[in-house]
Amino acid sequence: MFSPASRSSPSTSTLRRGRWSSPSAISSPSSPPTPSWSSLLRFTSNASPETLPIGRMKINRAVWGPLNSTIISAGEDAVIRIWDSETGKLLQENQKEEGHTKTITSLVKSPDGSHFLTGSLDKSAKLWDTRTLTLIKTYRTESPVNAVAMSPLLNHVVLGGGQDAINVTTTDHRAGKFEAKFYDKILQEEIGGVKGHFGPINALAFNPDGKSFSSGGEDGYIRLHHFDHDYFNIKI
Repeated sequence: MFSPASRSSPSTSTLRRGRWSSPSAISSPSSPPTPSWSSLLRFTSNASPETLPIGRMKINRAVWGPLNSTIISAGEDAVIRIWDSETGKLLQENQKEEGHTKTITSLVKSPDGSHFLTGSLDKSAKLWDTRTLTLIKTYRTESPVNAVAMSPLLNHVVLGGGQDAINVTTTDHRAGKFEAKFYDKILQEEIGGVKGHFGPINALAFNPDGKSFSSGGEDGYIRLHHFDHDYFNIKI
């Protein structure tokens, strides 16, 4: 079990089968600069105008596919699509019966690019084959998933999220489930978690060496978590 973190000073986070060192916290600026973007290609699905909603469906994440010949996108309509990066042509969509049922909020590739992980407001994350869009694994949690990450060192995935921002002020950080949860990638079982944020987690990233990870939340903080030796010996 985890001990609740202090609001004034984050205590050492504890994993169910190991301990984690105290995270560093970085406060974000109140008014971040707005980047400018230039559009190179327009990607459009081949759905008929009658089947499309008013306006365009929002794309939340897009990553390069194998050999940079494709782009994988996902977003508001809960559909994963693969596009030709040269022509913008839609090449493939995931099977809807095995896909997410609500907005896809996050998408990350494995270090070798052979598979990728998506997170959704339907309280799940899914692991997909990059070339075939075949569903490999599903990880279920108790709250909407806003961010996902995969360890470059171990067969672990981490999910972060929490309740809708509009309801954050009505509960404390324990009720809001503001926790980064770790799962065994193969067995799909939860193996531990780290608390510390006082709002939904919106960003997660592993250090390339796999020995630490960072999390960013609606509380305005980035937290850096370093794994101790026990983490690398977790067994289910």
